[in-house]
Amino acid sequence: MANMNQSHDESTNVESLAGDLLVGGDVIEAFVIEQGLPDTTDVYYLRKIGWPIGKLGPGQSAPLAASKKSILSYIRKLIAA
Repeated sequence: MANMNQSHDESTNVESLAGDLLVGGDVIEAFVIEQGLPDTTDVYYLRKIGWPIGKLGPGQSAPLAASKKSILSYIRKLIAA
């Protein structure tokens, strides 16, 4: 029985991690705008100035990726400052 619970917990964890991932500049942009940033927000600039936005690989053509949780935490830190 413990193995079944562990397996369920792991699959729930994987699902929640997958739901946390934002892939692509347009997707990340829509999310930060939804959080209250202006419609003119440039996620490539946010990445450049240190927001928790990365890339899924090397090179200029690699898509941007970010975690909803990390972005929300970063916004909270900015607001608290």
